[in-house]
Amino acid sequence: MKNPRIAPLVLLLIFVCGDVVGAPPEASSKSRPRGVLILAIDTLRADRVGAFGRAPSITPNIDRLASDAIVFESHYAPASWSLPCYSSLFTGALPSRHGVLDQNQRLPDHLYTLAEVLGVYGYRAAGFVGGSHLTGVFNLKQGFEVWEDEPNFGSFFHSVPRAMAWLDRLAVDEPFLLMVHGYDCHTPYFVPNSLGEIFDPEYRGKVHDLDLLDFTRLHQIRDGHYYPDRKVPVSADPRRLPIEGRVIELAERDIDHIRSHYDASVWYVDLWIGVLLDGLRERGLYDDTLILLIGDHGEDLMEHGFFFHRNALYRHNIHTPLLFKLPGNRWAGRRVSNAVSTVDVMPTLLGLIGVEPPVDQVDGRDLGIGLDEDVAPEEGPVFSVLADQQSIIDRKWHLIRRTGQSRRYDPEIELYDFGGDPDESRDLADSLPGVVTDLVRELDRWLAAQPSAPKAESVNLDARLERALRKGGYWEHEKREGGEINRGAESRSDSRDHRPPSGIR
Repeated sequence: MKNPRIAPLVLLLIFVCGDVVGAPPEASSKSRPRGVLILAIDTLRADRVGAFGRAPSITPNIDRLASDAIVFESHYAPASWSLPCYSSLFTGALPSRHGVLDQNQRLPDHLYTLAEVLGVYGYRAAGFVGGSHLTGVFNLKQGFEVWEDEPNFGSFFHSVPRAMAWLDRLAVDEPFLLMVHGYDCHTPYFVPNSLGEIFDPEYRGKVHDLDLLDFTRLHQIRDGHYYPDRKVPVSADPRRLPIEGRVIELAERDIDHIRSHYDASVWYVDLWIGVLLDGLRERGLYDDTLILLIGDHGEDLMEHGFFFHRNALYRHNIHTPLLFKLPGNRWAGRRVSNAVSTVDVMPTLLGLIGVEPPVDQVDGRDLGIGLDEDVAPEEGPVFSVLADQQSIIDRKWHLIRRTGQSRRYDPEIELYDFGGDPDESRDLADSLPGVVTDLVRELDRWLAAQPSAPKAESVNLDARLERALRKGGYWEHEKREGGEINRGAESRSDSRDHRPPSGIR
């Protein structure tokens, strides 16, 4: 059982009475919004959103929300895949503290989640998510009274209608925390009813002829070549794997068409975001709801030789949108360029509501402090980690360091200039040894200060979830007792047999 570190009296009343009888004095009821909405868009790169620089924009609904919000232009994820990122989002803890770094680990029970903290103050919590790494078995549902996580790799098509139906069941003026999530932008960038062709309708070529828009086949593409005979343990960096069998060269036109499908998935998500936000307006909830929009991590679109995200910490793998729309549109139009991290989200959101975070687990900072006085958050380094890589972003520089097996195939150190090289195509490590030394020293200092959290508990996955995660690009494709793992021949159409929302502007 957890130690009652937040508002002990209130927690005791909850445990005994099953109800929230009051709130501690430090949480002013005047500062608390009616609702908190988390819009979590899986695998969304910042540079694909109009409010974050995409021109022409393909995200009018997100852009409209951003005009009512404060936008953090330089938000970086603490890892490049979902499970550690959402664990950090919900707890404010770095992966080194929550310990969720491997494929089948669960969020530890002893950490308080955002839903648990807000539950103390009477917020009813519901999550409508796309399963897979957000399936309940991984314990991200901790503190939510409703957590619907079907189907695996589900779409906003599934989550948005369910979320609006849940809102309609709330009592008048009942405070709520609502999380809505979808995997639409995840490989293989599936958009229904041929809408994936919307940005490149004239294309005819190998992407269609070879059916490359498939989980497995996308991961068999490396450096502009398709290797159809290659067995792909996609949890590893695909550049490290041996070349096998046939080689089919892809033209830049083919690669661009795959990218256009990613853009179509972003456009499709934006349609559903519009449906949800219009639903809030129609219900009279938009003005008094604190809305957080965030991408958990990004995606490499062949900038470094592959389509995916799990295996690297390049900028496009970790730079994602972050914005807060406050009640009454406070701070609307404000933009913050200083680098921030996902671990800052929980303390910031709680601070905006007037609630103290659980201080002995939060590694992030409240980004809202000082903004009323027009003082931006302090500029400082931001860190990201994988099991065998670490990354530090400090103003204009981004350093990536590899350890263990990953050093066999790639440079131990890479250094990039954010301002002059946004796609990180020119490694400056050899030409700027002084910058490398300073950043490595800072990275080592940070690592030495990290808590040595116990390894998170592993979970046993049922066969259906295991198959979905393997198909989605996680874990190695291998034989298992009782048969052979599906190697991705299935399409996502079984969970995506739907039409786009109608009546969208």
